[in-house]
Amino acid sequence: MASQPGNEFREPAVQGFVQVNSIPPGAEIFVSSEFVGKTPLNLPLVPGKYVLTAEFKERTSRPRPVTVTADGTSQVSFDFRTGSGSTGRTVRRPKKKVDESPLTKIGRSIRNIFTTDEPKKR
Repeated sequence: MASQPGNEFREPAVQGFVQVNSIPPGAEIFVSSEFVGKTPLNLPLVPGKYVLTAEFKERTSRPRPVTVTADGTSQVSFDFRTGSGSTGRTVRRPKKKVDESPLTKIGRSIRNIFTTDEPKKR
């Protein structure tokens, strides 16, 4: 009897999991700089070594190395409470500079013309 499409035997893909939590919940999680979700997160990955980072309200944690084993679960936590120190030093990412439109530049120039640093006389 010939096998029909879809009935072939497939060996299941080997994977492990990383359980990622943060205080407070809702931190964005990145694996090798790629966004993978928000905490709490149970992340399936193929076995290997990875680097996780988390961002919460413009604060970025230090990179966290994690090793994923086949059929195992690793745990990583990030703490963004002020002064917690558990994520190490948090750094603020610089704001992206947005190019000003010509109208914004004109408006700033006009405001500068009518604004003086001299005290007003009565």
